Amino acid sequence: MDFEAFLKDLSSFLDKNQILLEKEDVLFYSLDRTKDFEPNGSCIVFPKSTEEVQKIVLLANQYKIPLVPSGGRTGYSGGAVATNQEVIISLSKMNRILEFDATLPAITCEAGVITKHLQEKAKEHHFYFPVDFASSYSSLIGGNIATNAGGIRVIRYGPLRNWVSGIEVVTGKGEVLNFWGKLIKNNTGYDLKQLFIGSEGTLGIITKATLLLTQIPKNTVVFLISCKNFSDVLECLKESKHHIKEILCFEVFDSSCMELVCSKHQLTNPFSNVASDVWYVLIEAEIHQEEEIPYMDFINSIADFSIDVLYSTTESIKKGFFRFREDISEAVAMSGRFHKNDISIPISYMDQFIKNIKDLVNQHYKDYQLFLFGHAGDGNIHVNLLTSYEKDINQFKKEMQEFDLQLYGMIKHYNGSISAEHGIGLLKKPYLLYTRSPEEIEYMKSIKKIFDPNNILNPGKIFDL
Repeated sequence: MDFEAFLKDLSSFLDKNQILLEKEDVLFYSLDRTKDFEPNGSCIVFPKSTEEVQKIVLLANQYKIPLVPSGGRTGYSGGAVATNQEVIISLSKMNRILEFDATLPAITCEAGVITKHLQEKAKEHHFYFPVDFASSYSSLIGGNIATNAGGIRVIRYGPLRNWVSGIEVVTGKGEVLNFWGKLIKNNTGYDLKQLFIGSEGTLGIITKATLLLTQIPKNTVVFLISCKNFSDVLECLKESKHHIKEILCFEVFDSSCMELVCSKHQLTNPFSNVASDVWYVLIEAEIHQEEEIPYMDFINSIADFSIDVLYSTTESIKKGFFRFREDISEAVAMSGRFHKNDISIPISYMDQFIKNIKDLVNQHYKDYQLFLFGHAGDGNIHVNLLTSYEKDINQFKKEMQEFDLQLYGMIKHYNGSISAEHGIGLLKKPYLLYTRSPEEIEYMKSIKKIFDPNNILNPGKIFDL
């Protein structure tokens, strides 16, 4: 590995401002939102075209230089972390929106476009890009595709892979592959682009994408519902699917989350009948006809499963309801040492699974507070544990490693996933067998070797070769 020769060759086609070597910059770009790893990249390069990405990858193969593809670095699994003198290849300067196609409809853009900018461009053309999440203001489209991003509207629109019509990638070999189909029907063998969606930058670097759009939800109502227990939450979910034609999101959070959000953000619980161990449900639904009380049949159907039901079609009140859910992560992060898990469970098992988690924390982690929230409509729950900053950091890490092993054992028992949205990266690599069989992992390793035989791209992420 000759890093100096690599840099010299890079300088032959990249400008000085496309290569950063300052330690402070490198450390900043070496981390995503995980804090479990020591940042240790060697430099950052900022290509401005697919051709420059290809040249960088070819040089990396020549000099055996490992590369870490980097987007907005908003993930929580260490997928964009550089820990071993890797060169960080940032797509942030490849940020052009290239084409709008009204007939599909779709937008073609480079991988460095910020998610929110794509959403805004779609709205300018009176269409909607429906994949949405808290980090949309800073995440990049390429990273979204590489992690198959989900968000709050998966129950209605599915994950990002449902909205990718085509991509351009530079493989680990340095080959440029164009999966550019704007075709609605194309039944000609393997759909190879799907391999790159969710691959966390281990097979290729996505440089461009064509993303499908849909109609903008015009009139919506937001329900905020309180329930006595989680089994009643699931009954509300069943009834919503029966009575509501277009459910845009079905979110859930426990009473600990509500209390913390109200405390940290100076909000007031809108329910007068407040009790401990209450669960809250947030539903957004599209309205297709004028009604004085939207979906009254749904409200009547959950009378036996809800304590109180609030609803609004007014924008300011709807945004207020969403704050109780959207501000939870920030409230937890402000309150002490915390540990996050993003997992998914088959919906039919969620009630028993949550009882098991509560029993585990009550019996073995009594100095931790449990916060449960997430996208219950698609089985995705965020499991957060919070303790005081007075807790010794090494003891905290040890206890959370033990907790993860117990949690993942439960997930395996219920045929769930240890990562619903943020991938495996470095953080969850030791636990991949809790979700994937040995045979599946071997097939994934074989695919990695086909596209990246020298293990140049994101080495050590997802699994070790």
